[in-house]
Amino acid sequence: MNLFNHVRQSYGQNTVKHLRDLENCEKKIQRHRNHLVYSLRCRDQKLTPPSLKLRCPVNTNKAKDIIKRAEKGLIRERIRVVNNKIKNLKTQKDQLKDDVNNEIPAESELGQKIERHLATVSETTYQDTKRRHLRKLEILTNKAAAKSKKSHDSAIDLSGSQLKKWVVNLSKYKLNAAQTSVLTKGLNYAISPSKIPAEEFVLATELACKHLPLADGIQLRAKIASTLKSSKVPEQNVTKEERKAIKDLKKAEDIIILPADKGKSTVLLDKVEYEEKVNTMLGDKKTYEELPADPTAKYKRKLVSALSKLKKEDYTATIGYSTSRWLADILGGLVGNTQHHVKNSKQLAEDLAKVVIEEEDILNSHDVVSLFTNTPIDQVLEIVKNRLEKESLLREYNRDTGFKITSEDVVHLLEFILTTTYFTFKGKIYRQLFGTAMGSPVSPIAANIFMEALAPICRRHS
Repeated sequence: MNLFNHVRQSYGQNTVKHLRDLENCEKKIQRHRNHLVYSLRCRDQKLTPPSLKLRCPVNTNKAKDIIKRAEKGLIRERIRVVNNKIKNLKTQKDQLKDDVNNEIPAESELGQKIERHLATVSETTYQDTKRRHLRKLEILTNKAAAKSKKSHDSAIDLSGSQLKKWVVNLSKYKLNAAQTSVLTKGLNYAISPSKIPAEEFVLATELACKHLPLADGIQLRAKIASTLKSSKVPEQNVTKEERKAIKDLKKAEDIIILPADKGKSTVLLDKVEYEEKVNTMLGDKKTYEELPADPTAKYKRKLVSALSKLKKEDYTATIGYSTSRWLADILGGLVGNTQHHVKNSKQLAEDLAKVVIEEEDILNSHDVVSLFTNTPIDQVLEIVKNRLEKESLLREYNRDTGFKITSEDVVHLLEFILTTTYFTFKGKIYRQLFGTAMGSPVSPIAANIFMEALAPICRRHS
């Protein structure tokens, strides 16, 4: 029998209320304990939590110093407030515990069950909150490190070997110094505008106001107008020569500029040669087929039908991308549970540093050519189905979210996502017949699941 039902039948609803209040108080204490540790670590590492970030309306060094001092003061005040809150909660807890013990003796069997229940709730809440705060701190630390690295990156020597690292010119096009300089910044580099695009903001505001009540629309227009009036053109982050270089590169129709598959290099290719290689790849009829018409509407109907059975209506955008992300969240727990799993290159380097290689040993490295497009989907689906039926991952997901998703539902959606990859090239539409799609959130999960199942088979036959 449920603990609270037992208490209700034996001592009445009022005692259950006292017990619930005690349980909630214990949860609040554990949450505030973690919040306090998080705030202390932010203070010690000179980090400002996003909730305490202040916007500096004056763009001067003195104003920025004032903001920094204010943010530090806010962190100290938050630490003081949370400390006091924990003290008050502990006092409240003692009072609630006395109320419960007055009705249910602590030494009784039921009293002991309540103690164990509260201890479990306390530990679970503490660990869950701890994980969230550690993740928040990690994100905050990474952002601070990236900001610190930004100034260092701007001073990187882009001559000689460094230049070849960031810009790889495989075309016949001859780059001048300004073009090379702007390409070293990367294809995701945000170039500051030479003027505030007020017309674009006004147009976007008017489109948004159409869906708002009249009063809210007027208020939004006023805020946007005020912001645009006080806005200033940001400091330019490229030279005039680099701006001209960008225009010249856009006009060069005989080349194509792409990011490298690995690393952050920018690659230049002759357009004719690039298209020839793509056409050769698309000529593989076992992997790709040309479609007579756009399949978007057909695929969307199928996906909506499948999701409606699960009462999920917000995963149809971009025909399956959000569903792919959702499946990746669910199936991510199946990856990394083997002793041979390596999280990233940093962990690999750390693990290899501990390995002692004797003179007669051979260090052997294997790579899978085009892993995603060579991953057999039918075997992935079979592995996923078997593991979901044997492991508790899906049961835990359903318990935490309130859904009732079966392994068949997951496999059905996964099969849809992995077998409906299509794309356009030079006005033609193609469908991928084999393997998983590059860029789909669930593709690396599917590939890793297959490789982790394949690895022990390879070791047995080696």
